[in-house]
Amino acid sequence: MADVQGLLSMLKEIKVILDREKIPFWLEAGTLLGAIRENRILPWDTDIDLGGLKKDFPDRIKKRLTKEFEKKGFIVYFFPEKIDFVKDENPAIQIHLAYGPKKGYFTRQMADNREKSGKLLHQVYRLSNVSYYGRFKLNASRGSIKTNLFKIITFFPKNFKKKISDFVMAKLTNLKDAGIYYINVPESYFSNLKKINFYGSLFYVPSSCEKYLEAQYGDWRTPPKEKGPWVWHEHGNWKKVYKKEEMLI
Repeated sequence: MADVQGLLSMLKEIKVILDREKIPFWLEAGTLLGAIRENRILPWDTDIDLGGLKKDFPDRIKKRLTKEFEKKGFIVYFFPEKIDFVKDENPAIQIHLAYGPKKGYFTRQMADNREKSGKLLHQVYRLSNVSYYGRFKLNASRGSIKTNLFKIITFFPKNFKKKISDFVMAKLTNLKDAGIYYINVPESYFSNLKKINFYGSLFYVPSSCEKYLEAQYGDWRTPPKEKGPWVWHEHGNWKKVYKKEEMLI
């Protein structure tokens, strides 16, 4: 079950900092779905999904944001396709990054790691692509192994990490079910954002957000009735990446 008050508290902290830095962001993925369909955080959600543009997060902004978020007790990890804001060892908020625009479209990519081999490869990918700009202080708390690994791997040579990342990405494209998937989004959806009221605060959402939800979820208006895991890329307009050269992340 969602810790709604805890998630909202962290969301407001992140909103204050991003607004102050004039970095546009919007409600994304499951959080957007909950806001538009039910005007709430979905009961089964354990984190908050936001969206942003890759170009709005150069290194100088990443360093400044890290400093500001550390004051609020967050640890921030940057990946090519998203940003994780971690509190108490749990990813509480993530910003999914859109690449582009190119030829009138932004592109988002996500990994499916349901297969055991895919899950392992995706974790290696994350380790080889993580960037950490905060204070280097290893945590001794329970469950902090992954956090410490992310911090340590930052000091590895870039060329070494790139070789590992390229190898892993080539393997991911060959997996039958798991792998990397992408979706193309009309440029206007993210370039012309609109505001909605969500738990008493104004947040941006993509223009034509109903069409955007349909592109992600298919029939987003009807909650799924089937039991078991919901395979997100089997709905909407997601397409599998089959060549390493096609990858953005």
